[in-house]
This record gives sequence, C-alpha cells and structure tokens, in this order.
Amino acid sequence: MIGVVAGTPLGEALAARWREDGRELTTDPAQMGRARLIVVDALPSELHERARSLGRHLDGSQLLAHTVRGLVAGVGAIDVLKAETPCLRVGVLGGPLSPGDLAAGRPTAAVIASRHPEVVDEMAVALSTPKLRVYRGHDPLGVELASTLPDLVALGWGVASALGFGATTRAVLLVRAVRELGRLIAALGGDPTTASGLAGLGDMLVRGSDTHGAAFQYGAALAGSSRAAAPPELAAIVDNARALRQLAHSHKVAVHIFQGLADLVDGQLAAGDLVGRLMTLPVLDD
Repeated sequence: MIGVVAGTPLGEALAARWREDGRELTTDPAQMGRARLIVVDALPSELHERARSLGRHLDGSQLLAHTVRGLVAGVGAIDVLKAETPCLRVGVLGGPLSPGDLAAGRPTAAVIASRHPEVVDEMAVALSTPKLRVYRGHDPLGVELASTLPDLVALGWGVASALGFGATTRAVLLVRAVRELGRLIAALGGDPTTASGLAGLGDMLVRGSDTHGAAFQYGAALAGSSRAAAPPELAAIVDNARALRQLAHSHKVAVHIFQGLADLVDGQLAAGDLVGRLMTLPVLDD
C-alpha cells in the first residue's frame, strides 16, 4: 500500500493518478502505519506540523519521500521528516510534475532520490505507471535544491516577457540558472549534473513555459511594480529566494541570476535595474 499525505494540488493529483492506475492507496492518516511507502506533499510552511502528525502513526519501518518545493527555514525537507517522524529512510520525489498533466493522464516523469537504495528501488517501481515514469536518482541534496528554483526561473521569464524581451533572453536566463544551480549543488557536496536533469532543467522548462502559471504572472507583475505582492500559492518564493541567497553567500558561490531574482522578490531591486546589473557583470566562460 502507498500512503499519500496530500497538502497541495500536486499531492492530490499524484494520489488520483496512482489510484486510477491501479495502485492500492490511502490518504487516511490513521492508515499510514499499514503503508510500506509514503509520499509526503506539503507547503514548506506546513511541513513540520504535517510530519509531526504523520509520525504519530508510524513505527519507523516505512520508507518516505517528499515533494516539498522549497527549503524549510534553510533546511531540506528530508531532514525535517527525519526529525519529526521515526523514519530515517527518506528521499525526495522531484521533477516536472504538473497537476494538470497528471489529472489528464498525459505522459509525465519524475525522479526519486535518496541515500538509501531501498527507497529509490522500491519507490521507482511502485510509483511508476504507464502514465508516470519515475527515474532513479542518487543525489537527494541536489534534487532538493533543484526543487526550490523552478518557480524563481519562471518568475524571471515573466519579468523578461513583461519587459518585452524575447526568446534569447529567456535562453540566457535558463542556461545560466542551470550553471549556477550546478555550482551551488557541488559546493554543498552534491552532484552538479543534477542541475541538468529532471529536477533542475526539466522542471525549469515546464514552469518557465507556463505563461499562465502563478510564478510567471508574478514576475510580470514585478516588472511593473517592485511592490507587487506574491500570491498565496507562492508564499514560499520569498523565503526560498532568501535561503538560496544565504546558502550561496555562506559557501562563496557566485549565483548572479538567483541573487538578482532574490533581490527582486525581496523588494531590494527593480526589474529594470536587475536586467542592467546582469548585463554589466564581468563576462565568464560559458
């Protein structure tokens, strides 16, 4: 049995997809102790409470994976789950998972990453269906970091679009974002190639190209006013931006794209000034 703690539309869509594709599944907290595999989906701000509540029903034998898109007070969600539940074998499920695609049954892919081989192997088999392919990964740190960034990239694409820039600007933003993500992952001890995988580049492409998505639209709003407030579904984007900025600073990693976007969402920089800053940086190797 698969247990799903559904705290966002993504968790609800995953549960519906697995149930429709024939997986035995429960979303009842009282039944989670009977599940071998549990997927925890939550907003970063709600993870501690949801994990603590879940932990009351578990005995530590379960294998957990989370879909949290963001750091929790600067800490990865894997560490939160280990602290708030008796389970130590934990991983992360990331990648370009779209609730709309899952609901429509369109081909979708994700990556499951963990330091524990049994989490990767069992989750990859049990969570894969003819409509959802789950690849194996072995860099949970990289996947967790990568999962915090796609909304920022989508926001940047929204800014560029609203300022009248074209595909070239979006391409530069995307490529440099992937490079910066790779450097940050490497500095923290992960695998920099994760940045160009499903959880990094794949997710950035999907979210950035969704011109009706909340992050893209918020970027467009910021292009018109640096005081534009983030919509409720993007409440974590400012916290994520600040956490990434602090991580990069403490590990002495140059992340000009994410530094600029963090300053933008933090109200420290106007959109026009952001573009000017990025275009006058010293030229680096590609």
